[in-house]
Amino acid sequence: MIKFELPTLKQEFINGKLESAKGSINCYFDMSAAAQITWEREFPAQAEKIALFDYVDKLNSLKIKDTATAVLALKVVYCFLVFEKPMSVLEFLRMFCFSDKDYFDELVGKLKEIMEAIFPENKKKD
Repeated sequence: MIKFELPTLKQEFINGKLESAKGSINCYFDMSAAAQITWEREFPAQAEKIALFDYVDKLNSLKIKDTATAVLALKVVYCFLVFEKPMSVLEFLRMFCFSDKDYFDELVGKLKEIMEAIFPENKKKD
């Protein structure tokens, strides 16, 4: 398994002001068949139509450029992850706040970096 960090952003409303705190979560990327099983369990409607690795190819052709494709990428990444502390898809997605443009750009950059490192054949298609 491949260890990496994903940037997170926690926001709180304190004393009439929105406070943001950047953090990160340690994850392990697991390229085994377990990822496909997670895909089928967590996203059955999509899994019925397309296999996880085919979905990765489709996602890479879209390019991560907005919140919609970022959420799709996070769903895919979730299927490949092993967490130090197990969490549901919704718990995972709640760690990523899209309201901060700089943070969003950092997250998109990290997702692209991960996808290109794990699936280098997809990088050649650009």
